[in-house]
Amino acid sequence: MNVDVRPLLNGETSRVGFDFSFIPETGASEADEGIRFPNGARVVGCVTGCAGLIELTAEISLDYTAPCARCLAEVGGLLKLELTRTVDADGTISNDENDCDYAEAPGGMLDVEELAREQIILEFPMRILCAEDCPGLCPRCGKSLASCGCGCPKEEIDPRLAALKKLLDE
Repeated sequence: MNVDVRPLLNGETSRVGFDFSFIPETGASEADEGIRFPNGARVVGCVTGCAGLIELTAEISLDYTAPCARCLAEVGGLLKLELTRTVDADGTISNDENDCDYAEAPGGMLDVEELAREQIILEFPMRILCAEDCPGLCPRCGKSLASCGCGCPKEEIDPRLAALKKLLDE
């Protein structure tokens, strides 16, 4: 979604608001596999101008479902992100400066959707867990250790040392 900031540049207004939704892309990498955004992302915010300084502020809210990184159970949640950028409407910011805090608006049009996509990519959790203490899956049978015990022996003996174990048991 492009926001027209020309009224701010011309001094016609001091604020331009926006409210839109979009569907973020998923599956770009293996880490994204299984992540879904059932309702898309909603972006609400405004672009304000005062004394030649134009600033973008927005809140991004995003429902998601993803598999737990340990037990693969389906996990859902709501992610809320803040987006704040100073807008460079005339292209005066050089490449040497820290441009991650700036947003370009060539021709007076600011692409807020692209900025929101970048913010989601930067701040979305790398690993999603159903619980902090999730025990994961059994390495032998693959059953979830959180829901029930799998019955697999907990003690695993190195086959090279099995003869010594036999001597200790006698």
